[in-house]
Amino acid sequence: MKLKPNIYLAGGMENETDGVMGGMWREQIQAHLLCNFDVRVWNPCEFEPDQLKGLYPSRLPSEMPIRDNVPIDLERVIRTDMATGTRYIAPNFWHEFKLAPRNSRYYKRGAKYMHRIQDYDLNLVRNKINYLIVNWTKGTGEGAGTHAEIEEAHRVKNRHLPIYIVESSKLPAWVEFRATKIFADFPELYEFLEEELGE
Repeated sequence: MKLKPNIYLAGGMENETDGVMGGMWREQIQAHLLCNFDVRVWNPCEFEPDQLKGLYPSRLPSEMPIRDNVPIDLERVIRTDMATGTRYIAPNFWHEFKLAPRNSRYYKRGAKYMHRIQDYDLNLVRNKINYLIVNWTKGTGEGAGTHAEIEEAHRVKNRHLPIYIVESSKLPAWVEFRATKIFADFPELYEFLEEELGE
């Protein structure tokens, strides 16, 4: 039985204004890919929150001090899985721990959350993904995770891992020359994938 190709959707999250954590474009391309091709799509807006479950965010107090002494309301960023009752950090929250005083337990907890996400995402790219699709936006350029995922994909030597980038914002030269192919927009990418992934 032929295995489904695994496609990872990389792009900005922390600094995006497109939906929650850049979720809107990911939802759109994920729907297109699943409708038109026999593939498995890895959308970090969906799987990253699962990585934070079990870290007991509800044990934190209702407010957390940050470096300029403005509190963050934790309850607004804690979600509950209605099926299991499990409480977890909303996907746009763990970044905010970086605002805590750097010698505080909150900051250390934020580092623990981020390390778990980093390890999981990069391990996926390193060992499971067959295609890396990147939406390069202004927000992507202001972050760091997508850069790391592109570099990890580039380092995969035991198999060919294409890096397809949609240039929604100007690419830095470093990223430009890591790309397998660059597209002006998503329709151009879709047309290419018809040939690449079509039966």
